[in-house]
Amino acid sequence: MKTKWDKIIIGGLLIICLISTFFVYITENTGNANKKAVIKVQGKIIKEIPLPNNEKSKIYKFNFNGNNGYLEVKNGSVRMLEMDIKICPKKICSTTGWINKKYKVIVCLPNKIAVNIESTKDDTLDAISN
Repeated sequence: MKTKWDKIIIGGLLIICLISTFFVYITENTGNANKKAVIKVQGKIIKEIPLPNNEKSKIYKFNFNGNNGYLEVKNGSVRMLEMDIKICPKKICSTTGWINKKYKVIVCLPNKIAVNIESTKDDTLDAISN
């Protein structure tokens, strides 16, 4: 048996959930023009690539340990292109696919490569860490 107060509490909780969802959506989808992909090899930044929101795909080359790797950028997202089986035997980095959020990372463990997304603007609020 639901009382009037039960309905008010349930309604209030639903409103809070909707507002929270809207806030997270807005904070994740603003500032896309300020994103960049950061390539690190053995923890050192070797290249930063802007991630514009355009339909045209662009390939970027980077060097690591005497080898070459390639990243594809499109629509504010980035992905690692497949490397030779001698360089990356399990190809986990290329099967990771497209990333476009700050909390996602492409990792190639045999070559100690990490590609993550960063924002070029100073974000005082991070929906993940706060």
